[in-house]
Amino acid sequence: AKKLEQCTSGAITKSDLRPDIYPKD
Repeated sequence: AKKLEQCTSGAITKSDLRPDIYPKD
């Protein structure tokens, strides 16, 4: 669980969370 929390602040970007708002380049 903690490993996932660390990913949210690193590997996972806003584009991954809300691709409709933050289009991926």
